[in-house]
Amino acid sequence: MFTRAVLAAACLLALAPAALAHSFNVTMLVPIDSSDRRGDAIEAFLLASGERDAHANEESDGHLGGLDVYLEVIVVDHLAFPPDIAGMEGAPDIVVDLANALNGQGFEDMPGGAGPVMVKIPALTPEDERAYLPSGPAPFSVRFEARTGRAPGEIATLAYVAARRIDEAVRALGGVDERAALARLMQR
Repeated sequence: MFTRAVLAAACLLALAPAALAHSFNVTMLVPIDSSDRRGDAIEAFLLASGERDAHANEESDGHLGGLDVYLEVIVVDHLAFPPDIAGMEGAPDIVVDLANALNGQGFEDMPGGAGPVMVKIPALTPEDERAYLPSGPAPFSVRFEARTGRAPGEIATLAYVAARRIDEAVRALGGVDERAALARLMQR
């Protein structure tokens, strides 16, 4: 009887990390000169996060890669150093840098792979457009306009593509714990 209890406890302990890794945090940096379009970036990201693993009574902001995702948005000056996101309570696992996406610059990854993985999308490539913005009966632009009442601008499109890239990378790895591998998948 004692042996069964020990085995059961060992199994529960072995499964505990998987149960704890059911969610991750994303911080999106939006440029100060686009703060009026902050809502569009959020709506586009949430649209992507609800496309695949959504379910009723969600408490998270959506799902990416089969995991709950929680989104925080920070408006930043694209010339300033980013806020101390690595030192925040509930620090992000992934940072989507839209603040510098439009001028081709971006904040660097943390040294030694510590801290969050940075997602930088300087410009949409034809590959991005084929993979994430295909035409068809319900392309992103149509779904975005149905959700918001307006056509998506560049910042919304970049946010949507970033969320789709995150979904693919997290799904491929089964989580966000392997930071180096996650960073490699994000920087294709």
